Amino acid sequence: MVSRTPPDIKWLLNERAALAGEVEKALAKQAVLAHKRDRLRNQLAVVLKAMERSQVAQARSQASLDALDATMGIVNKGVNPGAGGSVWAWAGKYGSRGGLGEYIARVLEGAAPEPVTTSVLIDLASRQFGLVLSTPAERRSFRKSVSSALTSFQKRNLIEAVHDRKAGSHGLWCWREEFPTFAEMAAQSGIGLVTVRAEVS
Repeated sequence: MVSRTPPDIKWLLNERAALAGEVEKALAKQAVLAHKRDRLRNQLAVVLKAMERSQVAQARSQASLDALDATMGIVNKGVNPGAGGSVWAWAGKYGSRGGLGEYIARVLEGAAPEPVTTSVLIDLASRQFGLVLSTPAERRSFRKSVSSALTSFQKRNLIEAVHDRKAGSHGLWCWREEFPTFAEMAAQSGIGLVTVRAEVS
């Protein structure tokens, strides 16, 4: 004869199971939050370092600006130093002009016939040029620069897209092997080359 669990014990067991479930759920949530906390700490450290570098660069530029204004005042007191406004000049982030495009072309050519995703190109290029993309705006801006280079190569039929935009798949690009290599084109036009050291994984 099978003995039945008394109602009071059954109720206690059910209550305990429910509480044990709540504890497990809370621990699982804490693990997710702890991972998120660590990721945010890392992001914060990157942002703070980028902020520190920006402040140092600003102080250096401000000192040079003040010295230039003082020099202009000595040369001609009637000149308003701020009359020329301000210009965000090309900072040469990617070496010589066209350096980013050259690098992307060399990566695609080196990977051929295998395609490379836009995300991988962005990651490799940011590491190649020592860029710290610490804010969403910086990441969007750099993605736009990489996309512009890819669009330019695609218009010249040097690369082809092997992804389906309508299906919403990620950008996937391949160097067209029937065309001259980038080194051959550069030699013909006298373009300086960027050496590609990063590996495509």
